[in-house]
Amino acid sequence: MTLLRSALVVVLALTASGCGLFGGAAPPAPVEPELPPGPVAFDLVGDSQMNAGCNSARGYLYPLSSEATFLATPVQAFWDDPETVLADDLAGTVRDATVRPGSTSNLEEVTLEGAPFLGIAADLRTPQDDQWRTVLPASQVRGRSILVTVTEGGLRVTSR
Repeated sequence: MTLLRSALVVVLALTASGCGLFGGAAPPAPVEPELPPGPVAFDLVGDSQMNAGCNSARGYLYPLSSEATFLATPVQAFWDDPETVLADDLAGTVRDATVRPGSTSNLEEVTLEGAPFLGIAADLRTPQDDQWRTVLPASQVRGRSILVTVTEGGLRVTSR
């Protein structure tokens, strides 16, 4: 009787554990942790020499479904009407802040609204080449604090 009881306990344990021996369910697939919806914060820092050291600049965050148009549009055409230029590539709300030389502006709780890319741009007086803009994959910025330093001719982006 003890042997029969022990065998029954083993069978019940195997069935309850879902090992598949008696048609039990397979173990559940591991659940991937969800990433936070966007950067924790966006800090825009004005270098002391930004815009000749005496003019403010406006920095912008663009949630993008594709980076192609953002990177291909010439600077003057872009600033004429960025929302129209980006059209279907714009995947969420544009956020912006003004920064002055030697100061910092902060945007808290910036979200990407599911966009796979984050475009960052600054409207500078005399940008050098394409340094006025950059694109980052959303996977690199989710859950991080982004620091964008606006220099005399471009952007320097780091995460903390």
